[in-house]
Amino acid sequence: MALSFSIAICTYKRGHLINERTLAFLRSHSVSPSNIFIFIGGKTEEDFTGYDHLATEYSNLIRVPHGLHNARNAVRLFFAKDSRILFLDDDIKQIAHISKGHYDFVKECEQGFELCKDYDVVGFGFYPTLNYGWMQPTITIGTYLLYGCAFGCLNTREFTNELQLKEDYEFSAWAITAKGGVLRINYLAPVQQLRQTEGGLSEYRSVKTEEHECDVLLKKYPDLLRKVYRQHWPELKFKRSVSTIVFES
Repeated sequence: MALSFSIAICTYKRGHLINERTLAFLRSHSVSPSNIFIFIGGKTEEDFTGYDHLATEYSNLIRVPHGLHNARNAVRLFFAKDSRILFLDDDIKQIAHISKGHYDFVKECEQGFELCKDYDVVGFGFYPTLNYGWMQPTITIGTYLLYGCAFGCLNTREFTNELQLKEDYEFSAWAITAKGGVLRINYLAPVQQLRQTEGGLSEYRSVKTEEHECDVLLKKYPDLLRKVYRQHWPELKFKRSVSTIVFES
């Protein structure tokens, strides 16, 4: 089925993990490989060739500069201005529905992009935590994090990532400032295994680097963000605003 959006997966040193997780999830929702674009970051030839086994099924294997922020920027330059891009991390186990059953993931994303257009915002995300008691059968506009592991955006070509670890907060803060809010689908939540697999950002993440990027964003968006700590790790939170329901299932 032809999609109105493209799926971009940024990956680094996870040639087998991506196939076992994100690509398996997309296969379970009958997404054609022609709609999937795998952006492979690397510093050495070996980093790139670790994905060669995917080439028989996936023809859209694109080499990009090393670093997640560089990969995100390369994706935005790869696709045409105003195109629709669904970013997924390479370690997504599933994006679970509040009903706990099978659903049409493509249809939900198509609706997310249409609502972005209707309400003049540049992105939508999902509920950040798989907690069936907290999730709601609604889509809202508000001051939310577009959690970097899974989010959709309209490719305005007006934004460039500069940060690597807090790149999702960086984009979210920009999007909120530009349009007053972003969309969140509150009945879908991504499932992944954070900080327990090799590759990705694991070799760069440290308390010191997280602290630095938090402080950069706090200085730039003091009215939007605040800093908290979880087990000594610095994290950012958006200062909550009143959200508006735009869809209820």
